Amino acid sequence: MCPSVCVSLVKKADAIKTEWMASSQIEDRKGLILSRFFSTIESKQNLLITDLDEIRTDVDKIRTDVDKIRTDVNELSTDVKQLPQTIRLVVREEIQNAIHNETPKQLKNLLKLGFDNL
Repeated sequence: MCPSVCVSLVKKADAIKTEWMASSQIEDRKGLILSRFFSTIESKQNLLITDLDEIRTDVDKIRTDVDKIRTDVNELSTDVKQLPQTIRLVVREEIQNAIHNETPKQLKNLLKLGFDNL
């Protein structure tokens, strides 16, 4: 009786051992799959962080360019506002030079251009 019970117990022990090893392998596979999954996520996250840093750098460059453009536009606006006054001064100077140099032809030409109200 003992040998048959012992054989039965050994068979049950082998079955339990086989089942345990199978479940252990499944757990190992789960661990490996999860490890790969999280490694992939971490890798993608690092790529996204790098891309985000590059985008931030590009945005900073664009902001700098926009600030330069605003400065240029403001300077041009100031120049345009001063343009009529500058034109008047140049025309007056030309008229005065024409009168001073006694060249009526130059004076007549300037007046023909419509600057006679200056």
